[in-house]
This record gives sequence, C-alpha cells and structure tokens, in this order.
Amino acid sequence: MKQKQPFLHRVLLVVVALALPCFGLAIPSLARPHHAAVVAADLAADQVVQRFSISGTVTAVDYDANLVTISSGGKHVVISITPTTAIEDRGTIGSMADIHRGRKITASGVTRDGTLVAQSVLLR
Repeated sequence: MKQKQPFLHRVLLVVVALALPCFGLAIPSLARPHHAAVVAADLAADQVVQRFSISGTVTAVDYDANLVTISSGGKHVVISITPTTAIEDRGTIGSMADIHRGRKITASGVTRDGTLVAQSVLLR
C-alpha cells in the first residue's frame, strides 16, 4: 500500500502540471472580451512613432533619474536613458557612468509621452 502512494502522488502531480497552463490561458479571455484586444491593437497601429536624433555637449546628468541634459544649437534638451539604451564610448561598450558633463554626445531614440527616450548613445 505504501508503494502505491508515491505513484499516485506522481500521477496527480503530472495531471496538475499539465492542466495548469490550460487554466492560465483561459483566464485572460474570460477577463475581457475579444473585441477589446482588437481595439487596442488598432489604436497601437494608428500611433505614429516620433524619432529624434541630437548631437551636442552634456551639460548635466541626473544619475538617480537616468536623465541627461544636452546642449545643442543653443537649446538644452533632456533625454531619458533606459536599461536597454545601447551606449558606445569611443568604440567600446559604455554605461550611464561614462556620461558626464562636458562629453560630446550623439543620441537617437523615440518620443514616448512627451519624453525623449534614447535607444542609442554615442560618446566621443
């Protein structure tokens, strides 16, 4: 009798493990109607992605907020650095720590909710 219990536990464990993904997939479809997903997809397709590119000199860096202020053409522009921003420092992989006041910089990225979000940064 004791030998059958581990076997039954294993069978039950396998059945539960196989059934869990099915329940997980069904929950989102019960939570919202299918047409809501289609409407959201249509809204995302209608949005125009605005890109930017700027070259200048770093005038300020806020390491806590991951913001860099660049002076270019007499204007000061603030860009946001994210964990996915690719930073290149004179041909090598760089980091936020390499960005400091006085550095020549070229940044390009996209505008999200009015914020310039850098996708790539080139330090010279």
